[in-house]
Amino acid sequence: GATAYCKVNVTLPVEGLILNFTDKSVFVGEKFKLKVSVNPSAATDLSVTWKTSNAKIAIVTQDGEVTGLAGGTAIITCTTKDGGYSATCVLNVLEAVSSIAMNYQTYYLGVNKSVFLVATVSTPTASNKDVFWSTSNSDIATVNQKGKVIGRKLGFATITATALDGSEVEASCEVQIVNPVESVSLSKTTISLLVGQTKKLKATIKPDNATMKSAKWTSSDSSVAIVDEDGEVISIKAGSTTITAEASDNSGKKALCYVTVYDRVASTGITLQDKTIVMLPGEEKIVQMVLIPSASTDDTTWSSDNTSVARVDKDTGKIKARATGVAYITVMTDSGKTAQVEVIVIGLNITEITVEEYTNYSTQLQVEGATSRVTWSIDNPLVAEVTNGNVSSRGKGKATITAFVNGRKLNCKLTVVKIGAK
Repeated sequence: GATAYCKVNVTLPVEGLILNFTDKSVFVGEKFKLKVSVNPSAATDLSVTWKTSNAKIAIVTQDGEVTGLAGGTAIITCTTKDGGYSATCVLNVLEAVSSIAMNYQTYYLGVNKSVFLVATVSTPTASNKDVFWSTSNSDIATVNQKGKVIGRKLGFATITATALDGSEVEASCEVQIVNPVESVSLSKTTISLLVGQTKKLKATIKPDNATMKSAKWTSSDSSVAIVDEDGEVISIKAGSTTITAEASDNSGKKALCYVTVYDRVASTGITLQDKTIVMLPGEEKIVQMVLIPSASTDDTTWSSDNTSVARVDKDTGKIKARATGVAYITVMTDSGKTAQVEVIVIGLNITEITVEEYTNYSTQLQVEGATSRVTWSIDNPLVAEVTNGNVSSRGKGKATITAFVNGRKLNCKLTVVKIGAK
């Protein structure tokens, strides 16, 4: 009557498995879930294990969650514990475009003119570097898929390059279609400067209806001279450079000015040709000067101590007599050397007289401003005589009275009329 028992476990074995993806593309950083279906679904042991062929490219958890780490390809494998069946998913991890650089942010273009825009994907390891080109207004400007832009009519259009990898990253260039510049000319084509001197250049742009009337200024050697956005040239050291004014509308029109810069040579002295000059009111004169040494590059400045008597142009040294009297004109070099000329301005108190016959003129002729003895003469003594500026008429007629003083002659016109005719 003995009894024995045997416990028998009846299992349903795994016969295979499939994944919901056999291949898939994801971006770096993107996650997704792989799902496994074990066949038969009622198999006793449905457990599986997951692994990746390259953990630098992608990783997978034991729940089947996959994360892309870097651009490349990895194989994700799922294996059943029962029977060792496996299924794979080929994973292509894409590195997305992070930015695009355009060779121009703004561009000026003439009607029926063209330019190639270049869009550079700034992510060197991006999986797809292709871009799609588009225009905001094809009536103004068109663009093909090689980035060639053609101006159609005056106006504005935005040209955009969009990444084709699905990242939606883009870059744009604002294009203005313009009336182009046809010529650029400069006020000077050659200039010479001393170190530290400046010179303003003026650019003239034609035609008058050009859309862009401004110029871009550059210096071929900025260590010799620089130029600002207004065309002001500033010399820095001895040498040569070329200043270029180029139309800002990309027409390529330009003009050049060749600049030579010299070192300064200080003066050790200055002399004037005259120590004293005698002038009449209204006269102008330039006194010649000599810089020592003759190679001196110093500039000079002129001044007058009595501008009511004589003025002087501070740059040219031209003196203009204004009224009788004495003024001292001084010239000074950049190095502080000076020279002086005395300016004596003289004039007759009367320049025309009408008097009757046999009459002593009531007003004495005088030379105002004279600093030496005056000598008087008359060219027709039958009409009158003059003594120390006193006029005594004789017969009817005309004569010229002359005063000689300080090396100059001053004339007074005399008319003698019949008694009672005045």
